[in-house]
Amino acid sequence: MFKRRLLFLVCLCVWLVPTFSIGAQDQTAAWTFMQYFSMDNDLEGQIYGDLIEMANVGSTADVNIVAQVDRSAEHFTGFGDWSDTRRFVIPYIEQRQFSTEDKIIELVAFLLSTPDDVGLDALRAEVSALYAQNPDDVRQLLASAGVDMDDITTIDKLFANIGLGRQFDLEAVEALGEVDMGTAEALADFVIWSITNFPAEKYALVISSHGAGWLGNGPDQGVGASQLTMPEIDAALTRVRAQTGVDQLEIVGFDACLMGQLEVYATLAPHARYVIAAEEVIPGQGWEYTAPFTALIANPAMDGAQLGQVIVDAYAAYYAGPGARTGVDLHVIDTAAVAPVVAALDTFAEIAAGEMLPSLSAIGTARNNTQIYGGNAADVLASFASADYYATIDLVNLLGLIASQSAISDDLYNAAQTVLEAIPAMVISSYHDAGLTEANGVAIYFPTNRALADLPPSDTESLLPYPESIPAMTRWYDFLTAWFDTTESELRPEDLSITITEVLPGEDATIYDPPVVLFDTDGQGIADLTFSAVLQLEDGAQIMYDYSPLVFETVLADGTVVNEYPNGLAEALQFQWNVEIPVISDGVTSIPSLLQFSPGRGATTGYVAGMFVPQNGEDPISASVLFSTDTRTALQVYGTAEGGAPYEISPTPGDKFEPYYAFFDPEGNFGFTPAGEQLSFGTSPFTFSYQPAPSGLYNLTMRLVDFAGNAQISSALVSIDNTDLDPAYRGFKDIYWGINFLYPWGWEDPTNFAGEDGSIEQLAVTNPDGDLTIYVSASDIDADTALANAQDLIASLDAGEFYETLDASEIGYAAQVFDYSYSLEGEARIGRIIVINVPENGLTYTIDLDTSAAKIDEASLVFEALINSLTFFEPILAE
Repeated sequence: MFKRRLLFLVCLCVWLVPTFSIGAQDQTAAWTFMQYFSMDNDLEGQIYGDLIEMANVGSTADVNIVAQVDRSAEHFTGFGDWSDTRRFVIPYIEQRQFSTEDKIIELVAFLLSTPDDVGLDALRAEVSALYAQNPDDVRQLLASAGVDMDDITTIDKLFANIGLGRQFDLEAVEALGEVDMGTAEALADFVIWSITNFPAEKYALVISSHGAGWLGNGPDQGVGASQLTMPEIDAALTRVRAQTGVDQLEIVGFDACLMGQLEVYATLAPHARYVIAAEEVIPGQGWEYTAPFTALIANPAMDGAQLGQVIVDAYAAYYAGPGARTGVDLHVIDTAAVAPVVAALDTFAEIAAGEMLPSLSAIGTARNNTQIYGGNAADVLASFASADYYATIDLVNLLGLIASQSAISDDLYNAAQTVLEAIPAMVISSYHDAGLTEANGVAIYFPTNRALADLPPSDTESLLPYPESIPAMTRWYDFLTAWFDTTESELRPEDLSITITEVLPGEDATIYDPPVVLFDTDGQGIADLTFSAVLQLEDGAQIMYDYSPLVFETVLADGTVVNEYPNGLAEALQFQWNVEIPVISDGVTSIPSLLQFSPGRGATTGYVAGMFVPQNGEDPISASVLFSTDTRTALQVYGTAEGGAPYEISPTPGDKFEPYYAFFDPEGNFGFTPAGEQLSFGTSPFTFSYQPAPSGLYNLTMRLVDFAGNAQISSALVSIDNTDLDPAYRGFKDIYWGINFLYPWGWEDPTNFAGEDGSIEQLAVTNPDGDLTIYVSASDIDADTALANAQDLIASLDAGEFYETLDASEIGYAAQVFDYSYSLEGEARIGRIIVINVPENGLTYTIDLDTSAAKIDEASLVFEALINSLTFFEPILAE
C-alpha cells in the first residue's frame, strides 16, 4: 500500500559521474569562475540547483568553474547528506533526459515515499508497472496531490523545482572539514586557492548565501552564526590582491538578497571591475547559470560587462518563464563610475544636512514614497518588519522625488540632479519586472528614525556600526544623523495628535450600513496613518482582523503623484471600514487572516504572516505569503532566516502554512498567535477574498506616526451585526453627500474623482472585468439643470443618443430616468441615468450606469438593487 511522502528528497536517481583531482594547468585559462556557497543555513537545499546548472555546461580549457560548498547538518538530506566544507571543480555532467511519462513516474514516487523509505528503486518500479497497467490509477494518485496528469507544464515545473532526477555525485577535490564561511579568512583562502590552482586572465567571484546589504552575507550557522560582513569581504579581497598580484577581479557578484546597495558597490570598487547584484530579494532558485556559462564557453573573450549582461538576461528570462515571479531585479555595476556617484552624493548629503529643517518635509515625503526592499517578508517572532530592519530604498527614486518638490533650495535641487546624472554611467545593465517599477540598480540605507537605525543585532561580534562598516559613506551617515537630530528636535510627541470625533453609525453597523470614522489629526512630518479593526473577545483578549494604510494623494509640481499626509491641523477626515476581513484559502480550507499591505506607495501586493511547516518534519519557519491585490492570488512565499534575512521558499505539495493573528491578550500585551488551522500547498496558488466580518464588538483604531517614530492612537468601540444579511452586496456611505447605497460584494471599492478645487466631483464603482461601471455625483444645482447636463454629455459622445425621459418618483424622491447608447472605440455601449433631487439635503444626485451591451442583464439587476437600497441623510459636512 502506498504511503504519502513526508520527506523532501531531491534526488531519486544516482548515476555514475566523473571525478576530478587537482593538477597543474597546462595554460592560463580565459576565465576562472569562483562560487562561494555559504549554505550552512536554511538555504542548503538551494545549492544543488545552481551546481547542476553549472554542470550542464562544465569546465573547459578556457573556463574553470570552481566552488567551495559549506552544507548544514540540519536542513537537507540529498546528495550524500554531508555537512562539512568541500571544494569542487565542476565538470560537464550529462543529465538523464526524462520523457513526460518518466517525469510522472518520478513525481508519483516522490509523493508516495516516506522519510525512512530506502527502497526507492522498488517504489519507482511499482509506480512504473502501475502506470503501464492502468494509467488512470496513477492519474488518481496525482489528482489526490492536486496535480492533473494532462497538465504537462505543471508536471515539468514540479519536476524541475523539486529537483527530481538531478544527477550530482561529484567527488570533492578537497574536503576541508567544518569551515566558518562567515569570515574573511575563509573567503580569502578560497579565492587564493582558486587563483593559484586555476590561473586565468579574468576572475569572477560569486557569493551565494543570505544577503543583507551593507550588513553582509550569511550566517554560517555551523559555527556560531557568523556573518560575513562588508569589512570582512573588503579585508579578504585586499589580502587576495596583495598575495596573488591580481589587480582586480573582473566580477564580484551576489547570488544573495538585497546586495544592490551603493554601500556594497563602494566597498568593492577597489577589488572588482564589475559588481552584479539585486536590490530586492533573490528568488529561491537563485541565478540561472546554464545560459551564461554556455555563452561564456562559446565566447571566452567576453569581458565582465558582456558576461554580466548575459547573466542579467538569463536571470530575467528564467523568472519570467513558467511559475513567473514578481518583484525581480538584477543589475551590473561598473565600479569605475562608483567614485563620481559617491562624490556627488557626498555633496548632496552636506547640503541637505545643512538645510535639513527647511527641507524636512520634502525629504520626508520622498522617503515615504520611495521604493523599499525586503518588505514582503514578515517575522511573527520579531518586533520589527524586514522593511524597517533593512531600511534599504532606491536611491534614484529617492533623489528624483526630492528634486520634484518645489520647497527645496536650488542648491539641493542641483545637487540631487548631479547624483542622478552620474548614476547611469555606473549602472550599465539593469533589469526589473513590473513588480519593481522603481528598481534602478542602486539602493541605499535610510532608516526613518534613530530607533530603527539601532536595530542591527549587537550580539553579532563581527558586525560594526554603519559608519565603521562603510567608511566611504561617512557623509551619508552625517546626513542620516542630521535627519535623526532634526526630526527628534522638531517632532515632539506632545505636538502629535489624532482624535476620532465620531463614528457613523455608532452602533449596529453592518456590511450594508458601514461605519465611517471621522477624525482630526495634528502634527508635522507625518510618516504613517493606519486603520485597524480589532474584535473584542469575551475573555478580554482581542484579535486584529483588518489593517489598512490610509492614502492622501498629492500631485507634485512635475506631475508626480505621492502619498503626503496633512501637516498641521486637519479636521473632519473620514475613513469607511467596509466591515470585511481578508480570508485566505487553498481551495479546500479557508482561514481569516490579517493581510498587511507591502510597503511603498501604490503597493499592489500584500502579505499574510505565519509559519511555513515543511512536510519532512523540519522545524517550522517564520514566513509570509505574498499576494497580488489585483488578482488576489499568492505570488511567492518568503521565509525569515535567523537574524531576519528574507529569502524565498519554494513549497512542494504537502507543505503547510499556518497564518498568525495579531493578538492582544487580556492585559493588553501585543503579539501573534497561530490561527489553529493550516493550509496545504498544492499545484494551485492560495487565494484571498474579503468576507463579512464576524458580528461582535470592534475597537476601531486610527494610528498616527511621525518621522521621529512618535506615535499616537485614537479608538472607538463599534458593534457590528451582520446576522441574516445577504453577503452578495455591501454598502457605501458618503457623509459629505449624505448618501448610502448597495453594490455587488466582489466589485472594486469606489474610486473618487476630484475636481479642480480638490473636492470630490464624482465616484465610481466597477465590476472586476472593468466593463460595468456605476458613476455617482452630487451637486447643488437644480434637477432640470442636472438632467440637461447629463443629456448634453451623452450627446457629445461618439454616436451618443439618449431616449425618452421617464418619471421615477416611485423611489420616494423627485426623480427622472432615461436610457442612452454610444460607441467607445467601436464597441457598442449602453446605459441608464437617473437624476434624483433631495431637497432636505440641498443636493441633486446623478447616478449613471454604463455597460457593454453583453452585460445589460447583469447591469440591470445591479442598478435596480442600488436604486432600491438608496438612503439619504443630512450631509455631515456639507460643502
